[in-house]
Amino acid sequence: MPWYSYYPRQYGGLTLGTLACASTVGCYDQEDPLKVHKLLAGLALALVALLIHEFRPFQRMQYGDRAKECGMGVGF
Repeated sequence: MPWYSYYPRQYGGLTLGTLACASTVGCYDQEDPLKVHKLLAGLALALVALLIHEFRPFQRMQYGDRAKECGMGVGF
């Protein structure tokens, strides 16, 4: 796997989430007849960003992962 293919998978959700937030704030206009469609497009983009973020290759260790490594916690 080339080195540059790591970054879109790891930081793509963060980038798309930021873009969704900026488009929601920036494209909102009270008089725009298509405001509902623009807001729904921003919401759909945010949901896609959330899915990409949750399936990124390297995630931070959580408490349960550290407890399992140390041999303590629930189930031991």
